[in-house]
Amino acid sequence: MEEEEKKTTENVNGFLGFLFGTNSMMTLACMSFSRLLSVTRPSTGKCLTFTFLIFAILYAIFWSTCPLLGWGRYDLEPYRTSCTLQWDFPDSSFVTASFIGCLAVPAGVMCVSYGQITALAWQTGKNQRRWNQRKSDKTLNKQELRLLKMTVAMCTVFIVVWTPYAISAMIKSYSRTVHIPIPLTAVPAMAAKCSHVIDPILYFTLNKSFREEREA
Repeated sequence: MEEEEKKTTENVNGFLGFLFGTNSMMTLACMSFSRLLSVTRPSTGKCLTFTFLIFAILYAIFWSTCPLLGWGRYDLEPYRTSCTLQWDFPDSSFVTASFIGCLAVPAGVMCVSYGQITALAWQTGKNQRRWNQRKSDKTLNKQELRLLKMTVAMCTVFIVVWTPYAISAMIKSYSRTVHIPIPLTAVPAMAAKCSHVIDPILYFTLNKSFREEREA
């Protein structure tokens, strides 16, 4: 009975951690793609915002449910304070698939989307602006630029803090000879979990209108 309760706790803890982490990454990926659509197809981008959010949630639910159904497994972290995927599970196919689906794919979407936006902005900057451009249009462009900077910063931080954790997990999954000390494994894990704290700080720091409303 005690063993069953322990396993249930591990599954719940691991499921929630994996769910929220994957959902955060996919939400940022959807944000980046939405920003690209808002530049290239403004009407389409606005209509699909809610669809992107639902997709991110369903995507995260799919990946976090797989270990509960037998593809992969949740287990205690090496430092025994929280649960995550069992990286040294005999069947490493889920580890590889989750690495691709939950990190590489979202990161790729972010890089491609913001790369396209940057290229479009650079191309637009080369073209001569109309002399009769309205001031309100310039203000709107500045607002879009601030929003772009904020989302790029959030995505960059997320990739930076999650990549070391993913690399250490892959090493543990595929290498039986390389031993990573437990204190060292805690560093990338804690950094990855801190991403959920860093995002609100970035939002407050880079969002001028939010700061003005907060200080009012």
